[in-house]
Amino acid sequence: MATTTSLDSVLKTNYSARIEYQLNDEQNLLKMFNNAVWDWYGLEIHIPVHIGRNGGVQAIPFGGNYPTAGDQTYNNLIVTASLLTASIFIPRSEMKRAKEKGYGAFISWWDAEFKRAMVDIKFRANRYLISGNRFKGFLDQRAAGQDSTGACTVAAPAAGTDTLNYFGDLSPFDGTDENNTAVASATSSTWVRVRIFRMDTYAEVTTTGGQANPATFVSAIDAVARTIDLSTVANAAGESLDRNIAGMPVGIPFAVALHPTQYTDSVGANFGTNTGFANQPQGIFGNLCEPTHFGIDRTTATGTATVLQSDSLFTQSTAGVGGRAAVTPARVQRVMDQCFVDGGEEVDCILISPLTRAAYLAIMTGTIETQAHAAGGKGDASYSKLAFAGMQLKVSQHVPPGGWIFLKKNTWKLAQLSKCEFVEDDGAILHRVSGTSAFEAAIEWYYNFVCTKPRNNGILAGTTLA
Repeated sequence: MATTTSLDSVLKTNYSARIEYQLNDEQNLLKMFNNAVWDWYGLEIHIPVHIGRNGGVQAIPFGGNYPTAGDQTYNNLIVTASLLTASIFIPRSEMKRAKEKGYGAFISWWDAEFKRAMVDIKFRANRYLISGNRFKGFLDQRAAGQDSTGACTVAAPAAGTDTLNYFGDLSPFDGTDENNTAVASATSSTWVRVRIFRMDTYAEVTTTGGQANPATFVSAIDAVARTIDLSTVANAAGESLDRNIAGMPVGIPFAVALHPTQYTDSVGANFGTNTGFANQPQGIFGNLCEPTHFGIDRTTATGTATVLQSDSLFTQSTAGVGGRAAVTPARVQRVMDQCFVDGGEEVDCILISPLTRAAYLAIMTGTIETQAHAAGGKGDASYSKLAFAGMQLKVSQHVPPGGWIFLKKNTWKLAQLSKCEFVEDDGAILHRVSGTSAFEAAIEWYYNFVCTKPRNNGILAGTTLA
C-alpha cells in the first residue's frame, strides 16, 4: 500500500530531475541565453558594468607631456531574484486511491498534472522574458491627446480618450495577468493605471493642462487590431497626454509601463486596479526601457550612465504623426546598424510574432534569403525558415505582433539564485493542506533576466500586423 512517505520518494526519483530538464531544454526563448554564475548576497547579486572609458588616452607631440592619468569607469547593476512558483493541489480522492490501489493509479494522475504545470510555468516564464515587470509595450503614434471633460469620479471618470496602436503584452489588460480583470471602458474599476516614457531620453511624458491630480489609464483594448485606449483624467476638464513633443525626433516610440500605485479620484475614492508586476522578473522590454536599470539611473537628464541606454528603439514610420507601416528591409537594417554602431557588435537574433512573419513574407524580395519548407520534387507554398541578411528570424507566440526585437545574445544573462525545483519541507515534497486531508506540492524558481549591454539591442515598433 502506498503511503505519503513512499509517494514522496517516487516523486523525487521520477520528477525532480525532469523539472530542470524541461525548463532548460524545452523553453523556446529562455534556452537561447546563457545561465550566469555569480556570487549572491542574500537575494541580490552585484554585476559590474562598464560605463566610461579611460580619458587619459590621446596622441601627444614628441617630447610632450603625458595626458592626465585616467581609468575605466564602472558601476554595479543590483539584481534581485524574482520568485516564479506553481502549486499543484492533490485532492483527497487521489490520495485515497493511491493508498488503496498503489503507485500506478496515483502516478497516472500525477503525471498529467505535473506535465500541465510545467507547460504553465514555461508559458509564463517565456512571457516574462519579453515583458516581465512594469514595461509592457510600445506606442508608435505622435499626436495631441484628448482633454479630460470634468472632475474624475469612479461613477463618471470624465476622461479624454485616445485609441492607439500597441506593440506589446495585453495580459495586464485582458484579465490573464496577476491580480486584475479585463479592462472595460464602462467600468472604471477595471482600468489599469500606466505611465508613458519617451525613448529618446527615457523621460516620463507628463500630462498637460495644469489641472490637479492627473493620471493616465488603459481603459479598453482591441486584441485583434492590437490597440489600447489611453484615458487621461484629472480633477477638472482640460488635462491631456500629448505625444506631439517638440524636440523629440521622429521614428522614436513611446514605452508603456504599469503604474505602481492606485489612483485616488477627485472625491478621495480609490479608482482603477493594481497589477502584480512588481514580483515579476525583468523582461526584454524593461531591460531596454527602464529609466533606472537595476539601480543605475540612465536617463539623459542625469547624463551619468547614458551608455546603458539603447539608442536602437525605433518605429517603422518616420512620418511626423507616426502610425503603423509595412516593414521594410531598409528600416530593419537601420536598427541593426545602430546596434552595431553603439555596441560594436552585430546583433545575432531577431524575434518576431507568427503574425509578423506573414507580414514579412508579403514584402520579401530576391535580396532576402528564404529556405523552402518542402523537399526537392515537392510543391509547398509555405516557409518554415525565414532570414534577414543570413540571420534566421526566430518566431515565438510570446512576441506580440506589430514589431521586431533585435538581440545580441551574449549580452543577456539568466541569473539563477536556485534552479527550478520542488519545495521540500524537512525532505518532504508533499504537504498537507491545512484543515483538510488533501495535499499539495509546490515548485519554486528564483531568477531574473539581465542585459549587461543594452546598446547592442533594439526594437522596431509600429509594423503592420499582416
